[in-house]
Amino acid sequence: MMSTYNLVRMAAESVPKDLAIVSPTSRLTFEQLERVASQIAQVLRRRGVVPGDIIAVNLSAVWRCILSVAVSHEAAITVPLSSALLTDNYIGIKWYAVDKPIPGIPLEQQFVIDKEMMNRLKSVAVTAAPRAFASPDSVCRIAMSSGTTGIPKAIPLTVQHSHDRALESVNRWSTDGPFMSFMVPKNGAGCHAWHVSLVRQEKYLVPTDAVNNVKMLEAHGVEAVIGSPSHLSVFARALTVSGTRLPKLSVIQSGGSRLTHALVNELRELTGLEVGNAYSSTELGTVAYRMGHSDDPSYMGTLAGYAETQIVDPVTDEPLPDGEFGAIRLRRPDMVTGYLNNPDATAAHFRDGWFYPGDVARIVDNGLFLGARESEVINASGFKVDPNVVDATVLAQPDILDAATFAYSDELGLDSVAVAFVLKPDGDADAVWETVSRTLGNRAPAHTFPVEFIPRNEWGKVSRRDLSEQFSAKPKA
Repeated sequence: MMSTYNLVRMAAESVPKDLAIVSPTSRLTFEQLERVASQIAQVLRRRGVVPGDIIAVNLSAVWRCILSVAVSHEAAITVPLSSALLTDNYIGIKWYAVDKPIPGIPLEQQFVIDKEMMNRLKSVAVTAAPRAFASPDSVCRIAMSSGTTGIPKAIPLTVQHSHDRALESVNRWSTDGPFMSFMVPKNGAGCHAWHVSLVRQEKYLVPTDAVNNVKMLEAHGVEAVIGSPSHLSVFARALTVSGTRLPKLSVIQSGGSRLTHALVNELRELTGLEVGNAYSSTELGTVAYRMGHSDDPSYMGTLAGYAETQIVDPVTDEPLPDGEFGAIRLRRPDMVTGYLNNPDATAAHFRDGWFYPGDVARIVDNGLFLGARESEVINASGFKVDPNVVDATVLAQPDILDAATFAYSDELGLDSVAVAFVLKPDGDADAVWETVSRTLGNRAPAHTFPVEFIPRNEWGKVSRRDLSEQFSAKPKA
């Protein structure tokens, strides 16, 4: 069974002195990783952790990796800790692994990983054998959805899910050589990269700030990277400032949200490489991907074949002909079939053996073209406006560094199109909006707000709801 602990144990037996984890401040061999994780597992067991217990984790990236091995040793389950789960523990978290105590949570439920804990670990003798998951279908990890269109949902992933999704993802964009994810091992691509490094028995390069990431890419001859557009943006800035060239880098892959032309052009100039992209979901895996840039921001790539993909009428669920926009639905034999302790969300997204992610799309020649989610479409004076189209038009302007479109509600509760934007220091905002208005016509933004940065969640996705709440007018009393 390809559980996290079993993978580490096998590597510790076959390549004990090889590096397992590398960060700017830490280096662990597979032998050391197995020993430290087993010591932590011994502490977890003494405190009362049993198979199937859920442990919420809020630690640095290095300790997330180590803790994931220890929890797997005990056949328990990890979930990334968030403020939402602290407010409402609806998934049944029993334990907390943190770097400092959480107020309001009983201390006997917390494992505080600090210097004192690390000193105590040195004297812990490992006497207990690892506990095995009951089967590959046992839940080992709970991922949280990005929550861009509502409250994040808990997605239970089995040992088999975690293994298969990781291999599908990383093998698609990586080479046979060193690779790195700029996303921390918390959800999605970050966890995939950590898992596959164990499968390949290669060192895992821990993502940190952009400057140190570039140093690690250069030092370890990394050939492929993946990150959200926001990660790739700061990566580009670090390359520019440092003047570093990465001759061994051959693949840049993006995920999480849509790329801008400005970022693609910047990365092309700095590296000579095109940027790929993918459309995927934690519930099901990769749906479509492309390994190079497309001038059409709605084009997600060729259907991957891992899943059956249909475009259907959003009212009748009847399949639509190729080329027509409709609701996308997906299925595969080993997909997740529901959200943990959330029957309403499960009923809304899982129906008759299909998963409905809530996106609008069309298929043309086996290529997937994504539209706006129904919940994101702005109804402005009778015009339905896709915010992604406005985003693409604004971001194409050379004087714009970043931007996001959102629904602006006036005092009467009527919506119109608004854009928050980050202007270059010497940029001409008037010229930008004149061009945008001429291009978009009736769908042009009625309101524009200069900001220092665009709010994004930890997955790199724009928080349109936050912008609406921040800038919309207050209702009249």
